[in-house]
Order: sequence, then C-alpha cells, then structure tokens
Amino acid sequence: MTVELTAPAPARTRPRPAGWRRVAGWRSTSRWRRGLWRAVVAVLGGVVMDLGFPGLSWWPLTLVGVGLVLAAVDGLRFRAGAGIGLLAGLAFYLVHVSWSGLYLGPVPWFALSASQAASFAVGCGLIAVASRLAGAGARGAFLLYPLLAAGLWMTREEVASRWPYNGFSWGRVGFSHSEGPLAPLLSWVGTSGLSFVLVAIAAAAFRLTLVTLRSWRARAAAGHAPDDADGPVDDRPNTPAAHAPIPAAHPPVSTAHAPHMVTAQVPDAPTAGTLGARTSDAHAPRAVTAQASGPVAARMPDTMTAHGPDPLTARVDMLTAHDDDMLTERDAPTPSTRSAGASGPRGAGFVHRGRLAAGVRALPLPALAGWAFAVLALALVPIAHVPATGEITVAAVQGNGPAGYFTKKSRGDLLAAQELATAPLLGRDIDVVVWPEDGADIDPLRYAEGQIRIQQLTEALDAPLIFGTITKRDDQYYNSSLAWEPGASAPSDYYDKKRPVPFGEYVPNRAFYAAIVPDLIGLIARDYIPGTREGVLDVSGMRLGSAICFDITADDVISDLPVRGAQVILAQSNNGDFGTTDESVQQLAIARIRAIETGRDVVNVSTVGTSAIIAADGSTIDRLPTFQAGAMVQTVTLRDGLTPATRLRVALPLTVAAASLLTLAALAALAALRARRAS
Repeated sequence: MTVELTAPAPARTRPRPAGWRRVAGWRSTSRWRRGLWRAVVAVLGGVVMDLGFPGLSWWPLTLVGVGLVLAAVDGLRFRAGAGIGLLAGLAFYLVHVSWSGLYLGPVPWFALSASQAASFAVGCGLIAVASRLAGAGARGAFLLYPLLAAGLWMTREEVASRWPYNGFSWGRVGFSHSEGPLAPLLSWVGTSGLSFVLVAIAAAAFRLTLVTLRSWRARAAAGHAPDDADGPVDDRPNTPAAHAPIPAAHPPVSTAHAPHMVTAQVPDAPTAGTLGARTSDAHAPRAVTAQASGPVAARMPDTMTAHGPDPLTARVDMLTAHDDDMLTERDAPTPSTRSAGASGPRGAGFVHRGRLAAGVRALPLPALAGWAFAVLALALVPIAHVPATGEITVAAVQGNGPAGYFTKKSRGDLLAAQELATAPLLGRDIDVVVWPEDGADIDPLRYAEGQIRIQQLTEALDAPLIFGTITKRDDQYYNSSLAWEPGASAPSDYYDKKRPVPFGEYVPNRAFYAAIVPDLIGLIARDYIPGTREGVLDVSGMRLGSAICFDITADDVISDLPVRGAQVILAQSNNGDFGTTDESVQQLAIARIRAIETGRDVVNVSTVGTSAIIAADGSTIDRLPTFQAGAMVQTVTLRDGLTPATRLRVALPLTVAAASLLTLAALAALAALRARRAS
C-alpha cells in the first residue's frame, strides 16, 4: 500500500499588507534600487567613519562606519564593489579633509579627496571579491573573511601612504584610535597593525549581525512574523493547477502494516529541516509533510516537495545579494514556536516571547564568544615601554603670530611674535627651548638681522633654541629646523624636512598642472627640496628627533628617529592655514599615536595650535589653547631602546599585505577550478 500525497485547498485568511514583498525580500526589488541602497549605505558609512576622528573623536563610530562600508560592498564583484567604494571614499575624504579648501577653494579639496577615494575604491573592490570567496561557512564568515578584509584594507592604506607623490596618510583607521582602549597595541604593532585589528573587529561584527538578522528572518518567516500571528497565509495562486496533487519525490512507502491509507497535507510553515537556500516566494516548491503514525511515521521524511527535501527560504538581502546564508538546522522552528500563532491575547503573548527566544537562538554564539574574548584580550595588552635614561626640562613656545599663507604680515612678524611669547622664560632653568615650524621668518643663515636676534635670545635664555625657518643653499630652498646653542653665531645642527607637501610646498609635474589650474599653481612660487639628513639633532648632549609638520604622518620618517637614537621627538608645525578646522587636532592625534608607537615623549608645538606635550604612554602632560600665545614648560623623559612596533616597522605591513593578496589570489584560483569542474 502506498502513501498518496495531496495539497490542501486554498486558504487565505487575510491578504498580505501592501509592500510586504518589498520589505521581506530584497530580490523582489529592482537592481537599480539595490544599487541605490548600497550607495546610500556607502555614503553614510563614509560620513560616520569621519565622526570617530578628531574633532568629534567618538572612536566607536569609525568602526560603525567601516562596518557600513563593508556591508555596502558585501557580495559584489570587483567593478561594482569599486564603484560603491568610490562613493564611500568620496563621502569620507570630502568631510575628513575639508580643511584643505579653507583658503584655496574647492579645487584642491576635491582633487585631494578624489585621489584618495580612487585608492579607497580599489581596496573596496578587492574586499567585495573577498566577501564572495571567503564568506561561506562558519570559518569563512567569522574568521577568514574578517582577517582577509582587514588585511586588504590595511594594504590599501599602506599604498595610499606612499603613492602617489610620497602618499597621503591622513584618514587611516588606526589614527582614529589615539585615545581608544586598544591604543596600547600601537607600541606592539604600530599604526598599520592597529588598523588591521580595528577593521577585523568591524568586519566580524558586521558578519555576526548579518547572520543573526538572516536567522531571525528565517524564524519570522516560519511563524514569528506579526502578519502571520492570526494564522497561516497561503500565497499560492487560486488555480486548479496550484492545488493539484503533488507527486512524491521519494519511493512509495509501504503500508503493509498500516491499518488505513495515510494522506499528507501542506501546512504553510515548514517543519525542521535544512535552512538557508533561497527561492522566490511565488515559485518556491511547497513543503509537503506527511501526517502518519506507527511504522509509516518512522519512515516518512519530515519535509518533502516534488523535488525532494525543501530548504526553508531565508532572505535578508537589503544589503547582500549573494547566496551565502550561513544558517544551520538549529535555526529551524520548533513545534512550540510554530504554534505561536494562536489567536487572542495569549497567542499574541506567545508570539512575542517566541520571537525573543528565536532571536537569542539565532545568535552565532560560538563566533560571538570567540571574538568577544579576542577583543577583551587585546584591550588588556599593556604598553611596551622602553627604558628611561634621564629627564630634561623643555619649553615649547606658541607665538600665535600671523602664520597663514594669506594672512597680512610684514617681514619679521613671526619672529617678533615668538620672541614676545618666549620673554617670560628668561631666567628660568630650562634645558632646551622649542619653536614651531616657521618660527623665524628671517633666515639667520642669509640675513644678519636674523642671526643677531637669535644669538642674543639664546644668550639671554642660556639654553639652546630649536626653531623652524626657510633656508636656501646652493640656490635651493629647504624647510629646515635649526639647533642654535647659547651665544653661537651659527647653528650646531640642522634638519631639512624630508616630506614636503605636494601642491603645498612643491608642485610635482608643474608644467602639466599649470596648464590645468594656472592660478592655483602660480600661488606656489617655489619648490622645497626634500631633505636627506637624518632627523636626529645633537644638542648639548641630548639627541632630539625632529619631525616637521606632515613628517609626523610618515611611518618610515618617524620610526627612523628612535632607530638613530632619538630620545625625545619634537613635532614642529605651522597650522596657520587651517583656521579653526579639525586639521590641527587631527595632527595632534597622530602625534599622540607616534608617542605610543615609538615609546618616546613628543613635544608637539605649532605657530597657532594645537600645541601639547604628550608622554610616551599617550597621556597629555600639557596643552595650550589654539590661537593664543603661550609657553609650556615641562619635564620630559629621555628614553633609549626600540618598541616592537619600531622593530617591525617594515616586516609587519609587508607580511600582512603579501599574505592578504596571496590568499585572495588562491581563493580566486580555487573558485575558478571548482567552476570548471562543475561545468
């Protein structure tokens, strides 16, 4: 005797609400709308990323922004991912470096933002490919994908920091975390390593959230959704064909021992089975569950269709359009939760409690626990200290002179402002006085007036003075920092800025760009030459590392200072061209990161602010208000030795970048091989 399987008569208790398909499934929407949502999420992610940087400095928002960008490109191919990434990069950099257009207008601002967004786009395209190749299964979704996405993100930052025109480091994820709980990692793995860790955490959080939502939707579709609380809804068309008997896909089941024929009916909610396959709501094969007892029940499968076992449709595709539902049998609805649609107040309460329980069960708890433990362990890592060898008293002077490029001023005004702010220090016991970049606008190497004024000041202070000025040697201009001993007629040592700012201190390919924007290029009358001398100044037995302005953003320039014996780092800058924008506090955050990274106290002194003295652990020793003349006199610690971050300054980012790119290439080759075999 065989089992006859029939479908039930149509039974629609109430119609679906308008727009239900648009809310429940992304695939039912058009492609352009999917792209629009991705674009909106990408732009939102770029803006939110900036909120984690100074000046708002809400560092968790950078992780949220990274997660939104990853969500926007998840599951796309390279070209589509790069296009979405371009939007995210533009949104981020247009906000993050808006200070670049304060005085020069929108052209430099848009040009800088677009150049950085281009590299951002390439990185997002690679991450999109990685999400397709490494996102399947628990290990791929929760381990391989976060690590691979973080490695590719870090690789993009490394390239942008070096190319083109010596690169532009602004906006690295690690720079947002100068005062975050994971900042001590800087002393172990540097800025590159911290960016890797933060992006990996954001990627893991995104995948955990995605899988949880998908699992919750699967449960909701199986009986927890509010519009199913009053009973089952039959979506099949009301045609005879739709309710015709469904042929069994399995061999007939013998009922020799059964007392009578057993028939099967199709309930709206499927029973336990494998979850995760995607089918259209209108064309999905209907689940057929045999209702039998005795020996027949023991041999009947739980869920059958005309084509075999039917997986439950699970769709959360608002941001992800690739088939990568990482759900398991534990997500299947239980008999108790399927009965939660009972009518009346008690039934509604069961639905509410059942939904909460389903949400808890939907969490990928092992992966969540693993990442939570990893983050906690990383937060407990202490700073890697280097040994102290002594202390000195440093005076850092912020003159608040007319330092802007377009500020009205006369020759010698900057020098006069610095002298006036330094006057209160006369007679105090100070080991060294530090002025900012452009502290003296009269070069003492070319003009006797400048030489006499500096010589007289150092004699009155009875302390060496380190100050910035523009020097000219062999008919070439340099942005220099001079060390002047008390009463001397010439500097004892000097350093030339190694990384002049392109389109600010020099114009690469001047003829080409002058043909495009001649007025802007004409404002940069002379090109500064990159320095070749080491950045460590020997001053009265002290070895002081010098970093002029944007030098502080260059990993190789800064890590070279302790390698060459710098005991303290002097970060001299002129922020007069950026007004009250976030530029100066962003630069101060980078100086704080360099203090932790190198294990050195950092004296960050600016013409107009933000000036501060930062300890080797990242704490603030002293700070001056912006656009206010003053001096900081503090004791700083001299240190020798190298942190692990300094020792790994080249090997770590190179290894991570190579491993990430090789892993992505291997996954792509493996996927191509499988596709060939399948075809």
